[in-house]
Amino acid sequence: MRIKIIKNTLLLISVGLLNGSLAYADERFELNEIIVSGNYQDQTVEQLPKSIAVITAEDIKQAPSTNLAQLLSREANITFSDVSANGKFSSIDIRGMGATSSSNVVIMVNGVRLNTSDLAAPDLSSIPLSQIKRIEIIRGASGVRYGNGAVGGVINIITEPLNDISQYQLYAFTGSYDTQEYRASAQQSFEQFSLDAYISDYTTDGYRDNGQLEKKSARLGAQFYLTDYTTIKASITDYEDEYGLPGTVSQDRYSGNNSDRQHTNTPDDGGETEDTFYSLTTEIDFLDSGFLQINANSRDRTSTSILNFNPNISRQNQQFLIKENADSLDITHEIDFQTFKISMGVNANLTELLRNENGSDIPDQSARYTNDISDYSAFLITDFHPVDKLNINIGYRYNQFNLKQKKETYRQPVPITTDLVDQFGNIIGSFVETFDGGFITEGSSNETWRNYAADLGAIYNITPTISTYVSLSRSYRNPNTDELVLSDSNLHPQKGKHADTGFRFKNISNVEASVNFFFAEIEDEIFFGLDLNSGLKVNKNSEEKTERYGSEIDFKYYPVESVYLWTTLGYTHATFKETDAFVPLVPEITATLGAEWTPISSTTISLTTDYVDDQFDGNDLSNTQYSKLSSSLVFNTKIIYSIKYIELFAGINNLLDEVYATGKFSDTYYAMPDRNYYAGMSINF
Repeated sequence: MRIKIIKNTLLLISVGLLNGSLAYADERFELNEIIVSGNYQDQTVEQLPKSIAVITAEDIKQAPSTNLAQLLSREANITFSDVSANGKFSSIDIRGMGATSSSNVVIMVNGVRLNTSDLAAPDLSSIPLSQIKRIEIIRGASGVRYGNGAVGGVINIITEPLNDISQYQLYAFTGSYDTQEYRASAQQSFEQFSLDAYISDYTTDGYRDNGQLEKKSARLGAQFYLTDYTTIKASITDYEDEYGLPGTVSQDRYSGNNSDRQHTNTPDDGGETEDTFYSLTTEIDFLDSGFLQINANSRDRTSTSILNFNPNISRQNQQFLIKENADSLDITHEIDFQTFKISMGVNANLTELLRNENGSDIPDQSARYTNDISDYSAFLITDFHPVDKLNINIGYRYNQFNLKQKKETYRQPVPITTDLVDQFGNIIGSFVETFDGGFITEGSSNETWRNYAADLGAIYNITPTISTYVSLSRSYRNPNTDELVLSDSNLHPQKGKHADTGFRFKNISNVEASVNFFFAEIEDEIFFGLDLNSGLKVNKNSEEKTERYGSEIDFKYYPVESVYLWTTLGYTHATFKETDAFVPLVPEITATLGAEWTPISSTTISLTTDYVDDQFDGNDLSNTQYSKLSSSLVFNTKIIYSIKYIELFAGINNLLDEVYATGKFSDTYYAMPDRNYYAGMSINF
């Protein structure tokens, strides 16, 4: 029934596309958008041989989305999972990477990686939605430009000012589950420099019991225009939170009433985070000699949590601690020779990560892992035009990844007897020492992996409004530190081959559209599953290749000045190549329909419908053990009223009160919120 609804709605929109005759809002069309995170400065979407989506500030303002994961999932072949139902632990999947999506999709903020070196997904809740200026999404392999883990795709979230004007904003939000948010931001431009800052405070009790979240974030940035050709950017972003961990609900509770789905079996589980980013960027325009960018970044992250709380043990001795210090340096030089461009660069990433389990002084249980990571890369990308209307991209990246890991376990004080022997091996006495207790080394490993990524792509402009592209790529992903803690004896990097092609239609009768097709084959893909030798579940390389193919369709249409219609449709077929079993947690079909109506200039009403197909249980690699996670159809709506400097808004999420979940493991569910409401205002001056 739901598929029929979607097909009928798509048909109606398609009929409307054929009848359009006016053009009103080019700013909502994306093919003219400049890609800040693309291969080159000032490169438009239609110049990249990839499947691209751009979410503008206007899109964000009009969208009935209250968190970043929900906003991103409206794009074709992008889904999200949320294990706490409050946005704190949301992970984004592009093109069906499944349970390991957080390690196969790169997420950046202002060009700096948000991904961590462990299994933790990038924390999307740390980014206030109203501070985002634009979002750039590149679907598919992009390892040449972005390196390790750019397999399913890349998302760059831009919060930096996009112009040199002065502006200020006050923001207030309230909603269901006692949710409140307050924000203040400022951007001030002077003759030789500009400043920007924001501060945000957010609290919610959450939909689930023990699903509360309190978070604070702040940013201070500056741009210095030393000359007409030299700019220096500096920023510091700080984030901290406290949260509950409600866990999953059983099949019976998920099938029950709303109170059952809100229930938690872990009322005392939770944690807190402190995360600070420092960034310094220098940009120099050498005119005919090219453009140089030097970007230095540092990150300090501390996360403590308690899982499966035991009242018989002190909270201190149940803590799970992660401390990460990561420093990176990226140097890129681009030269434009008119007939072709060349971009070359080097990257260095150094990370120290400490992982503590079970407190610090429980004999034979307290354990810590120290990880030292050094990741070095060099890349070269060329972009040239052998003939009119044809553009060709070629790129290559070489990577060396070094990891030193040591495991230590806490041991209690014990007497140690040492024998004394003579030169003939005879025992002539002994003495007793006492080991004072503490951490002793249980094992260590040193790994060095060398990888490469490659791109070959071409774009042909059939007409001024129609173009087509094709690209071939190779990707790689190194195991992360958490995967190595619990793995088989030969865990190693995965590598993939990718092919993409598509067509783009630019502003034809107020229509912009794109159709994309893709194929990916990944060898040694890293999964959590049963080790046939030991009989234990561990992280291991898949013994068979995985195969993914599918398509994305995007339509944007203005039938009249006051109405904006859009739709995205994604199809992903993800299987293990030999057994034809489906990759868990990958829906085959996703679709979003959106409509915006502005009956008067001050008022806009928006409605979106999001459909996600059913999918196999996250722990069901064979597709035979557990029931499927059912499909969902969720409606969201929002109304905005603007008068001078004031903007008022209100909305309803899950309008039809759909029962749904974004994750399922061993027949337990991560239930999502019921129908909920929100309202707020912003003052812009």
